[in-house]
Amino acid sequence: MPLVSREAIRKELGRLSRAMISPGPGVQAAVTSGAGAAAGAGILHDILYSTARDQHIRVGSVIAIMNDTDADASIRGQRRFATASPTSTGAVSVSPSFSAQVAGSVSYEAWIAEWLHPDEIDLALDRALARMCWRWIGKPVTHLPGGDIGDDLAVSGSNVVDNEQGAAVVYTPTNATLTLVELNPPDEWTRRVLAVTASAANGYAQSATILADPDERDNWRIEGLIREVSGTSPTISIVLYDVTNGATFSADNQAALQRTARGWGWVGSNFTLPDGCDEFAVRLQVSENAAVGQFGWLQLWNQNQRVFHLPRRIASREHVGPIYEREGQIYNQFRRREYRGRMQRRDYAGRGVALEFSDPPNRPLWYYERVSFPALTSDPPVAADDDNETWAPLEWVVWAALVECYELLRRRDALDHPERWQAEMLEATGKLLALQATYGPEPMFVEDSSKPRSRVIVDV
Repeated sequence: MPLVSREAIRKELGRLSRAMISPGPGVQAAVTSGAGAAAGAGILHDILYSTARDQHIRVGSVIAIMNDTDADASIRGQRRFATASPTSTGAVSVSPSFSAQVAGSVSYEAWIAEWLHPDEIDLALDRALARMCWRWIGKPVTHLPGGDIGDDLAVSGSNVVDNEQGAAVVYTPTNATLTLVELNPPDEWTRRVLAVTASAANGYAQSATILADPDERDNWRIEGLIREVSGTSPTISIVLYDVTNGATFSADNQAALQRTARGWGWVGSNFTLPDGCDEFAVRLQVSENAAVGQFGWLQLWNQNQRVFHLPRRIASREHVGPIYEREGQIYNQFRRREYRGRMQRRDYAGRGVALEFSDPPNRPLWYYERVSFPALTSDPPVAADDDNETWAPLEWVVWAALVECYELLRRRDALDHPERWQAEMLEATGKLLALQATYGPEPMFVEDSSKPRSRVIVDV
């Protein structure tokens, strides 16, 4: 599915709702034909005036300047109310004025007065992406904070932090700089990777500290998906570090956690905590100055453990779908198998969601997390937001946003016109339900499920 911008989605919303005013019969592009009134008091488009169309733009219509290269940077994204219908020359006055004169060849939108303001449409679009166009994403069950390198991480300065929890540092770099890279298109097994660029030999990013269980010092395992990106002959490795004693673990398992090839490769090893180690961390290390290594996901667990706490960003067990075992050691040939042991999802007050197993699982486990598509509007909004793109299919998100728009309209007019927008709401809801069946997840039976769960992959 191709990426689609916020501007393209809003235009399709305007077409389906008949709320966006086309500049003329058979004319699709809304582009000013000359300079508008001085000091930004209006726009000029000579095709707007005709006996058939001059009343479509009237008092209360909204004129929106697009993020257009021909527009003065100071007016891009601004929205103003029309104060009158177009004059015979196609001039439309607005109030308050745009912050600069609107030149010719500038793209704009015009919306009818009875509908929503474009700001409200953008809000409805973001709500639709969050509430109606969610999808299931596979994430590893791991003790390592940020081990999934998922949508919840964000770069803050030179650190990578958990975007859901704000200030908690997940990885701290030493002799390295960090960037988050998004795979395009995303793969089921990894979507965002952490890139470590060494600024000296053995530059690394160190994870947040992991507390060791004094009764479970052996039978630990770590696995990861890593690759070399650039450099002469760097070694990309996962290094286990004893925080208590300030030393790296024994080199016995290090060879199994290294890679020197450019392609994605799986690495993994069992290990035992050193004597006296109460806290440890994981280092993502690049051996050569200026070389770059990428880390797709990291999975750390104790194979004797029966309770696994999931990240706190997960609000409730309703956001946790099927649990499955990952099989295979070659990227793009990984297989998944539904976990067939006895387990349950539990909501822990103040701690989030945990998976409880009757017997310790002896394979790497993954779970499907219900994740919303990211919002397309910044906080606060900026003109460039119209260029933001989403992976959500265009028709799916358009009809989902229409449902949200009609809900806003219905609530706005409920007192004076209680039946208004009901027919449109029913039509949009019906279309959305049909699209949910097409684009939404496919059913997959899972034990201990309070309702049918689903998987990410959709057959095409």
